[in-house]
Amino acid sequence: MSKEHILVVYINRIFHDLTASDYDRQHPEIFLLEKERIKGLFKRFFGDGKFSKVIDIGSGTGFIYETVKDIFKYGDFYMVDISKSMLMVAKDRHPECIYINASALRLPFKNETFDLVILNSVLHHLPDIPSAMKEIYRILKHNGKVLINHEPNLRFSWNTVLWIHHILSMWFIKLASPIRWLKSVIANLRGVRNPVYDEINRRLLEEGVIEQPLKYEEISAYIDYFSPTAGYIRKGRGLDPYMFAHLFKILYLETYDHLGKLSEKIRFPLIKYYERFLKKLYPTDGSKFVVILEK
Repeated sequence: MSKEHILVVYINRIFHDLTASDYDRQHPEIFLLEKERIKGLFKRFFGDGKFSKVIDIGSGTGFIYETVKDIFKYGDFYMVDISKSMLMVAKDRHPECIYINASALRLPFKNETFDLVILNSVLHHLPDIPSAMKEIYRILKHNGKVLINHEPNLRFSWNTVLWIHHILSMWFIKLASPIRWLKSVIANLRGVRNPVYDEINRRLLEEGVIEQPLKYEEISAYIDYFSPTAGYIRKGRGLDPYMFAHLFKILYLETYDHLGKLSEKIRFPLIKYYERFLKKLYPTDGSKFVVILEK
């Protein structure tokens, strides 16, 4: 791996170790807004058959298992994560699962081991997605399925109309929450520290991975490596859901949240109706995507 790719892996491991105990509360867009989507997908695509071995890569605190354990049939359920702390939280909640501390870039399993591979909000953290997908292909059985959910859609940042909507919506969110925004501005002016990011810098310096501390924006951009909004506004950043077509058959593809962050933050009926209109207008260009693949 290149030096930058190594840095991405290091920072993600440290960040998720440090935030494991509070991760669920800090990410409502994953743990609250995605539940019904995940349940619907499992009932529709995975509800009829039984899967002998299922693996959730980048499982975090066990959100996927908690959401679907009662609505589909499975044998062994594996949770794999680069963060030991995340796995410890998940194991306390669900001791019946099998836990493996490993990177998605190098999975410690034999060829054709699993019937179903799940990646929920994972790929955009990885520095080398082609290598990860080759590993997934390797461990997946013939006709096995892959569910990839809650990933930033490259086509969203290519779409000028939706991108302008997104920039305007970020300002709308700030105006809708003036006190919170003002506190953030004051904190930046006063140089208020971020203890998690400070600890990341300390460990990276101690381990000789970096020579000088990283800016907070740089750390954020490394954590969500393929996000167009993490750390900096990076138009043209994201993942193309069709990038998997050379290895897998695409069974289902949906893009959503066509208003970007506004879709997550504001749930007014008028906003929902307008988003439905944009989805009809640009069906493949929502800010996030979910895709189901078959080997």
